Amino acid sequence: MTDVSKYSKFRFKGEMEEIDVPIYTKSYLSDEHDGHLTNTGSGYSTIRTAESCNEDVHDDENYIRIGQWESLGMFFKIHRGFIFFDTSNLSPDAEIVSASIKFNLNTDDSNSPAWDIVIQNGQPNYPNKPIIQSDYNYTYYSGDGGSFNTSNLPGVNEDFTIELSEDGISWINKGGITKLCIRSSRDIDGTEATGEEDVSIHSREESDERAPTLTVNYRLPKSISITGTGKVSISKSPGKVLRTSS
Repeated sequence: MTDVSKYSKFRFKGEMEEIDVPIYTKSYLSDEHDGHLTNTGSGYSTIRTAESCNEDVHDDENYIRIGQWESLGMFFKIHRGFIFFDTSNLSPDAEIVSASIKFNLNTDDSNSPAWDIVIQNGQPNYPNKPIIQSDYNYTYYSGDGGSFNTSNLPGVNEDFTIELSEDGISWINKGGITKLCIRSSRDIDGTEATGEEDVSIHSREESDERAPTLTVNYRLPKSISITGTGKVSISKSPGKVLRTSS
């Protein structure tokens, strides 16, 4: 039996009484397969659109790098990050109300003009876990699951949060592994780097406290009964139950 009185709000509608359904929260740390891929060389377009990166996979370091870098107008680097959350204990029936990802800043070389750190999706196939060099391929990822502008970044070793958009929430894999890509908006738009414009966030390898953390707020659409008040059933209005008169 569930006691909803401690978090209920009542509004009378004829003989029906409307009661809020509780919101639950779960948090997930990114696992130790998180990391980034970097492609390096001459010719921005060539580096950006490559089907695979030419540097080794960076998945055992204490940071994840995102963004772009340019030197002498002809030598470029592009970094794309990847994070993984084991959301297998999130019920397929859960109605996700909101979700966010907390990051801890490692370095900030974003410089001007400011750009957005953007969450993208390539599921169910990409990225691989563990990540491989071909996961660099930009055609695997799309959408804007939530973003954060670099002009608002905090100090080093401080936290910032990306609130997931409706699309981002839909990418959370209830009952499985949630796999996401993190890219610079200038990389996404194909805007050539004009210097150093990258940031790094701490990875799971740094510590649990500074690891990327996904927080999910959700409701469970299940039957609820209240002693002495009659039957309660889920209404069609999300997050509400209707209690009948005794």
